[in-house]
Amino acid sequence: MGTNYYLYRKTTFDPDRPIPAALGCTHGHEGEPQELDNGWVWDDTYYPDLDSLNAVFYQKIHIGKSSAGWRFLLCIYPAENPLFAENPRRREYYLNDPIQGLDDWVALFRMPGNIIKNEYGETITPERMWSLIANKTGRVEADEDGWTKPELGHTERYRVINGLCVHDESRIPHGSPQCIQIMPDDCTYDLILSGNDTESGVIFC
Repeated sequence: MGTNYYLYRKTTFDPDRPIPAALGCTHGHEGEPQELDNGWVWDDTYYPDLDSLNAVFYQKIHIGKSSAGWRFLLCIYPAENPLFAENPRRREYYLNDPIQGLDDWVALFRMPGNIIKNEYGETITPERMWSLIANKTGRVEADEDGWTKPELGHTERYRVINGLCVHDESRIPHGSPQCIQIMPDDCTYDLILSGNDTESGVIFC
């Protein structure tokens, strides 16, 4: 169990550019705004013009996941998603710039108009979000070799650094090593190549 966090990036809808299917989101909307002769419709909500639609138009970007006892799993978005190199629709992230690490995220956290929320709809301040990623603490006990101690009924064990479990190969989606980047020992987060989900990543707020 854990909590997912999302950035709602203030943006505008470009009717000449399709909304891509992959942005690493788990609760996006499907489809695209539909143009009418006298306005726009999205999810049965009518907007008289493009300006009114854009007033509530956001892009939803999965920041990552915080799980008790684990390093924060921080999503990264390179220029293109190599997991879907052969699929033009899912290869594009539809981002202004790549997100390659925490510094890129912090710049987005602080950008006027952007909003951070967790999966329960609670608003998170940029300072709090940064702290959840960069100042995470843990109390996981490790054995002499730096791995979690065996628990009754559990066969999986994980590497522990500074009281936090590291996202080793057993946590990699689809067993694909290029998805995860393990950060240095003094870090409180690991990086994951995002874009494995199929939602549009564009929402209203």
